[in-house]
Amino acid sequence: MPTIPASLSIQALTEALRTALPKASPMRLEALAIALVAASQSELPPDEGQSALPEHVELLRELSGRTVTSGGVSFSFNGAQIGDVQIGNVAGGDIITVNFAQAIITAEQLYQVADLPNPYRGLRPFTYADRESFAGRERLVAAALALLTVPGGERALLFVTGASGSGKSSFVQAGLIPALEAYYQVRALTLCHAVMRPSKQPLAALADALHQLGIPPEASFAAATPFVLGSPVGRRQDVAVLVIDQFEELFTQSAPTHRDALLDLLAALPSFRELCIHVICTLRSDFLSELAERHELEPAFREQVLLRVMDEDELRAAIQRPIQQAQLDKRIEPALLDRLAADAAGEASYLPLLQVTLEDLWRRGTLSLGAYGSLTDAIRDRAEQVYAFQDYDGARQHARSAAEQTILLGLLLDLVDVSLDDESRRDVQRRRSLAELTRGDVERERLAQNLATARLLSIEVEVRDGAEIEVVDLIHESLIANWERLRGAIAQQREALQRRVRFEWAFRQWLSRGKSNNYLLEGWSLDEANLLEEVGDIALRRQDAQEFLQNSVIYATLHDERLRRKRFRNALREWIANNERDAYLLDGVRLDEAYYLAATQDTALDSEQARELLERSIARRDKGRRQQLRSTRIVAVSLVLVLVMSVFAAGWAQDRSVAVQRVVAQADAQLRISDSQRLAFASQSRQHMDQDLAILLAYEAVNLDENPTSVQTLRAVAQVSGTKNLQTVPTNELLQSAACRVGRGLTEDEILEFNVPTPVAFDFAHRQCPLDPSKE
Repeated sequence: MPTIPASLSIQALTEALRTALPKASPMRLEALAIALVAASQSELPPDEGQSALPEHVELLRELSGRTVTSGGVSFSFNGAQIGDVQIGNVAGGDIITVNFAQAIITAEQLYQVADLPNPYRGLRPFTYADRESFAGRERLVAAALALLTVPGGERALLFVTGASGSGKSSFVQAGLIPALEAYYQVRALTLCHAVMRPSKQPLAALADALHQLGIPPEASFAAATPFVLGSPVGRRQDVAVLVIDQFEELFTQSAPTHRDALLDLLAALPSFRELCIHVICTLRSDFLSELAERHELEPAFREQVLLRVMDEDELRAAIQRPIQQAQLDKRIEPALLDRLAADAAGEASYLPLLQVTLEDLWRRGTLSLGAYGSLTDAIRDRAEQVYAFQDYDGARQHARSAAEQTILLGLLLDLVDVSLDDESRRDVQRRRSLAELTRGDVERERLAQNLATARLLSIEVEVRDGAEIEVVDLIHESLIANWERLRGAIAQQREALQRRVRFEWAFRQWLSRGKSNNYLLEGWSLDEANLLEEVGDIALRRQDAQEFLQNSVIYATLHDERLRRKRFRNALREWIANNERDAYLLDGVRLDEAYYLAATQDTALDSEQARELLERSIARRDKGRRQQLRSTRIVAVSLVLVLVMSVFAAGWAQDRSVAVQRVVAQADAQLRISDSQRLAFASQSRQHMDQDLAILLAYEAVNLDENPTSVQTLRAVAQVSGTKNLQTVPTNELLQSAACRVGRGLTEDEILEFNVPTPVAFDFAHRQCPLDPSKE
């Protein structure tokens, strides 16, 4: 037995260990010092290997290969086998070896959780069912309980606010509701609760929540009456708690009339003593300004419960409680516990990252510091694995195709509402129905389910308009802020996403105002909506959204036609007032507008003078255009001949020849357009004198060039009473219908009279008549 001084001080050894490991916890160093002193005095219990404190493990690893001296005694930590500690007198006395290896094995087994049920929630909030696993907010729960239940001053309305990800939903459902339940139970009162989210129809959601609580929507809740389904469920309890979760959806998703109705309802809520109802609303702090504008809600707004940042002790409790409830023989390594608590204490929004990290560590099978990187690693890695691999939870050998990845990212972007002020921190998640998200596409449906299985999306059943539908949501907004790929996609498409937000806001306004024409789109807003339709944006997948756009287009077209008519009549008056001189003929945009009025048979062209003005304007423009185009064509063709014949610089000639040929083609195209529009107007002017001739001229106009003027003219002159509406049929069917309507082609005299460049030879013997009235 070595000669070890009995005076060896635990305090001195603790200080020596602190010098060797300055970053370690003093409490953990002191515990190790006690164990080492006990071993040096031969007082180490025989079963020390089984009962040693697990926090020794990480310290022994860090001390491996080093020697610590204190009070004339050296402690050499054998690097060959971590856990063997040689203790001896510095002066050369005997040396003993204490084996802590078994303690290491035992401790590491405590941290191994492979194949055990995962008690951590990840990005899913704690609910009432998870109340036993919820911890860390005890002081704030007590403060909120006191606010709600102070005798004589009970609160009917309470706002719980905090940063995105601060745990508001979990605080209320798993912390505050159980506390209220216990409070009223002591007073022999029963309590029931229901949770709703405003979403698109907050009054319908309110009606459903009242139904669950057994409360008829009368008096204070009368605004929800139109949305009630059936009678209330069961008997009403003594006290009811209504949770309006994610209250910010009122400002980002709800129709304005519904939003205002719910806010008015809350502002006029009677006292708790009258209704025996606590209404608790969770609201993101960055939406407080919207709420502050409602002065009648100021009392509730003034005394809110703010979820501040949890301190390290609270975080340790929150981290350990789920394990303590689920697995009594397992624990988290103290070094990892300290590190996680320190990392998550920086901001309230770190809480979801902490939960994702814990869920990921458990999935990997070990709760030790060596398996941990940083708080953002888990959510980023999880999302990236799901994005990159079909077998993201397996060997990760089957990579997703680029097409799959595009669809996945598109699905996620469809569930994001970006801020209009370019503040990315105000970007929020957006609930949508599974039907509008997937568009009936089997592949989109499969990948949406895939994302839900991977816990990046949630799919739930919700009652809307009396029917149950599946709704989809991002699992948590922290996905938006902490996954670089999604954040980058949002930044890249922010302008398009803002376009969607503006459209959906205007759409909700229109719906809430009874689809009034006063709230239809116009100008720049209509242009944006047309861009959304071109790319098939999710905002326009609903039938009523399509109706909103179509009505806006029709209304804008009528408005534009009134302006065109007014401008033409002003030009006509000016031309007549100036003795019908050529200097006052139409040109440019004014002539194009007159073409459109003629093509749509507008009443502005009914008078002889109006038609004469248009005919003379067309003749003048055609004469100048033909001269210019023919000159261009002659010059261009000549250049081509010269260049082709050139012996020198052959390569240069070939390049220029192609360019000049392109000019020739453009000139020819312009000639065809000009001839087409001329024949279209000739068709319109002959419609009331010779219907067949009008149809043949319109047919020739479309044959020369299929443009809006020629096609619209053919539709107009071919339309006859009793025939199916030709305004929507395809152009090829329209041409067939025109051929069927007339039993002859243009005569030679008509071809000369109207200067038809390439008359069509009809094969009337073999024509088909899909739109023949007699065959419908």
